[in-house]
Amino acid sequence: MSSTPRSGLRSKLTAITIAWTVLVLASFLWTFLALSGLSWELQGQERESEDTIATASALTSALEREDDALLMLMDHPQVSRLPLETARHTSDQARAQLQKLLTSEEEKRSAAGVEAAMTEYRDSVDRLLSQGGSLARYHQETNPRLRLAVTLVAQVRERHVEEMRATAAIIRNEVARLRRWMLPSSAVALALAVILGARLASQVLLPLRRLRRQGEALLQEAGTDTPPLVEDELLRMEELLRRMSDRFADLQHLDEQRSELLAVVSHELRTPVTTLQMSLRMLAEAGQELPPRLQELVNAALGGVEQLRDTVDVLLDMTRMEAGRLRLVLEPVALETLLLSVAERWRPRLQEAGVELKLAIEPGLPPARGDRSRLRVVLDNLLSNAAKYTPQGGHIELRAGLSRPDAGETSEEILQIAVTDTGQGIPPEFRTRVFDKFFRVEHHRPGSEDSPGGTGIGLYLCKEIVELHGGSIWCEARPEGHGTRVAIRLRSFST
Repeated sequence: MSSTPRSGLRSKLTAITIAWTVLVLASFLWTFLALSGLSWELQGQERESEDTIATASALTSALEREDDALLMLMDHPQVSRLPLETARHTSDQARAQLQKLLTSEEEKRSAAGVEAAMTEYRDSVDRLLSQGGSLARYHQETNPRLRLAVTLVAQVRERHVEEMRATAAIIRNEVARLRRWMLPSSAVALALAVILGARLASQVLLPLRRLRRQGEALLQEAGTDTPPLVEDELLRMEELLRRMSDRFADLQHLDEQRSELLAVVSHELRTPVTTLQMSLRMLAEAGQELPPRLQELVNAALGGVEQLRDTVDVLLDMTRMEAGRLRLVLEPVALETLLLSVAERWRPRLQEAGVELKLAIEPGLPPARGDRSRLRVVLDNLLSNAAKYTPQGGHIELRAGLSRPDAGETSEEILQIAVTDTGQGIPPEFRTRVFDKFFRVEHHRPGSEDSPGGTGIGLYLCKEIVELHGGSIWCEARPEGHGTRVAIRLRSFST
């Protein structure tokens, strides 16, 4: 790619981070405004308290003026009662205003006490005036009631002042404390939001970009055009996955066509190959009269035809297996008899190549549960594969015995067959892939151009047949040194 588009996903994540930051700022701004509103409400309560105190003071003054009007009326009985009534009206107005300002139940009870004391004071004034206005009686009966009402008003005022001061102090302290913590907490929240947003973007974007590049590289290797450059990373990934899916469908269709072609070719080749093999065998049997050079040519041709026949059989088995038409005839299989038969057939061929075949069979093995002919195919493929890579002077070991159960496995009898060669071995990274269809180590290891040829389906066929038997197969290094050991596990017929 010649250029890299500006990432649309990054823009989206940045937008999310910005939105998150704005939300955090908005929440803290709301908190700040709420606290400011609380402070403003406190100021309003302070003003209300000042109004309450002023009204209580006005009521006290009105009661004092009411008492002054009483004393003037006592000194001058001929004076009108109008000043006294006016003073009483002023006191009633102040008392009514005070009752409106008092909100708590305790303050309301105190206001009721003030009203009762004022009523007793005025009843005492009316009695005093009706009985001639004796100054001694005023000091003894009327004035104490006035002092009581004034004292109750003062108590209401002082109590209200103390409560408001205490409440104001608590609220002021809380507001100041929250304001002191608000700035650093806001800074920390903003920093965390930015860091988390950047972290989220890096954790999402970087893997997504790596995946996109790998997918585009695969498409380019497959000869498919890569998606066009777009601003949005997600849309580009969607188009990339769609094209990869289309390419995979094409490859799957090609694989199906190849399998069909192999099935047709293998089936069509079997009859002429069989005819050619029989003709060469008859010619070899009658070849005693031929010159030595022609006898060698006939034997070489017969060996090539037999190898071709084996390849055709393998291809036919593979196509049957992939089509689900390979059926097993399960029966008790004596491994000792099977291995001796296979070894007897392979020993002359290996001796000609200068390779020794060793056979090791534990005595008293129970019969295996399997298809005799298919197990023979597995052993033939394993020996053929080992023979290709074992140098002259080396040896191949064919061993059979009981397998020791691993931790967590049941104690049922499991049979194990292993073919071990003394070749150059298989690298660890390829010991699982050798069982893949058409996989050959030579294609992935430099300097292997002169290695023996093959189709790359022998071990694949072994794996499929063994797994159809409910067994397992694996590849590992030869325990004693260079070489490869391929082992299979099969259930005994008793299990």
